[in-house]
Amino acid sequence: MPKYNESRVRDVEVYSTYEYAHRVELLNPLNGVPKVVFHTSWVEVDSEGNEEQKEYKRTLQETYLSNEVFDVIHPDTGEVVGQADYNTLLGLVYSLFFHTAAKEDSDVNVV
Repeated sequence: MPKYNESRVRDVEVYSTYEYAHRVELLNPLNGVPKVVFHTSWVEVDSEGNEEQKEYKRTLQETYLSNEVFDVIHPDTGEVVGQADYNTLLGLVYSLFFHTAAKEDSDVNVV
């Protein structure tokens, strides 16, 4: 995954740090406005490339704005590969819910 807010550190043990969203929530209240919440922490990378998740950094909350557009970043290269809007994101996640629920239900119903 690309590293957000990466910085180099001059220290014997720590080579660099970056911010990592270790928990992502999509809140979708009935008759309410959806919201995306990111819980982040710092990750330290030593000179050998070993990564260690450190303490909590911050919580970011973004209220759903249906037409707001954001860059889509390739998870391996960090390159911008396109754009999407919040409606597309919500549609994808909700479709994943249907997909996951259907798989779970088909497993339960197999005799």
